[in-house]
Amino acid sequence: MRRVLVLLCGSLLAAGLPFAVAGQGAESLAPAAAPVAAPDAKPATKLECLKAAETREEVRARHFIEPFAAVKIAARESKAEALSVKLCHLGDEWIYSVALLQHDGHTAHIWLDAASGRIVPNRPHDTVKN
Repeated sequence: MRRVLVLLCGSLLAAGLPFAVAGQGAESLAPAAAPVAAPDAKPATKLECLKAAETREEVRARHFIEPFAAVKIAARESKAEALSVKLCHLGDEWIYSVALLQHDGHTAHIWLDAASGRIVPNRPHDTVKN
C-alpha cells in the first residue's frame, strides 16, 4: 500500500498537483453521466474545474482554504485515502472536489465548500469540464 501511495503521489506531483496527499476519507459516488435535459429546458451550467496554477491564483484572490487543508478535511471526515483535489465552480459556488480511495478499494468523491471547508451535502452530479 505504501508503494502505491508513493507512486501515486509522485505521478500527481509530476502532473502539477502538489497539493494532493494521502489521508483518510469518503462517501461513495459513481462517475456521473451527462444529465439528459428536456428539449425546451435551458442548458445547465457546467461544473468547471481549474488547473493547478489557476487554483493557486483563485485561492489567494478569494481567500479560500488551501487545497492541502481540503484534502485533510475530506480524508478525516470520510475515513478514506485522499487521491486528488480540484477547485471547481458552478456559477458563483466554489467547491473542492476530492477524489478518495476507500478501504474496500472503491473510489469516491466528496465535495467541500472552498471558503469554509464544510462538506457540501447532496452535491448534484454535474458534468465536469476540465
